[in-house]
Amino acid sequence: MPRLDSSNYGYWKVRMQAFISGLDEDCWSSIEAGWSPPVMLDDKKVEVLKPRDKWTAAEKKASSCNSKAKTAIYNAIDTSYFRFISQCASAQKAWKTLE
Repeated sequence: MPRLDSSNYGYWKVRMQAFISGLDEDCWSSIEAGWSPPVMLDDKKVEVLKPRDKWTAAEKKASSCNSKAKTAIYNAIDTSYFRFISQCASAQKAWKTLE
């Protein structure tokens, strides 16, 4: 996998799209559509993060795909870019930051 540097964004982007889609088509969807941690309403009807042990199978898969896509991005960039995306919670945010 090529590493993103200051001269190869177009090439890197096409290769990464293919690689991430190859992991799982839903992994690429996590970049296109985004991902947020699941939430639920508490007793006071306030939105709070849903505990992981209450996540549905679909929520677990979406989280897993986001993590796989984010890991692929992290491992395919030059170290000089990592500081820009290291705090991104979603693969979509990391991708857009690198654009």
